[in-house]
Amino acid sequence: MKKIAIIDRLESDALYATYIKSEHGGHHKAFIKIQEDLTFKVDNPSNLFLLKGDSVEIFIEPKNAIALTFSMFIQPLIAFIIFYTSSMLFFKGDSEFFRILTGITGILLSFAATYVFLKYRPQKLPVITKKVSQAEIAAACPAGTSCKSCSGCG
Repeated sequence: MKKIAIIDRLESDALYATYIKSEHGGHHKAFIKIQEDLTFKVDNPSNLFLLKGDSVEIFIEPKNAIALTFSMFIQPLIAFIIFYTSSMLFFKGDSEFFRILTGITGILLSFAATYVFLKYRPQKLPVITKKVSQAEIAAACPAGTSCKSCSGCG
């Protein structure tokens, strides 16, 4: 997945970028509650000369995005089904409320496991692929021209 970002901060050992803020589009960001002004660390394996405010194209590996999506949406659903079914098999006389509560416990344990896994795994940073010119940003603008409504166009 490729996105355009702006270099926000330069430090001796790291680069930090932020996504281009836009008034149009971005429905997926609202759905998963990503703040557009979120600053994140990026990797510069090509050692491009970059300054604060430069626009760059970043690449996020699809397998990382898919794995995160699975761990946030599918894994809790599977945990609910497993815990709910287990409570039906092992505690036959209990009420439906107890089964649902057991299923919700499975969801919470799944979220806790995902949190621990993401916190302690090696961090895979988005990679800067190239420096992007203002003309390329204007060409990619959904409005068709330089709209002046986002931080990338002007």
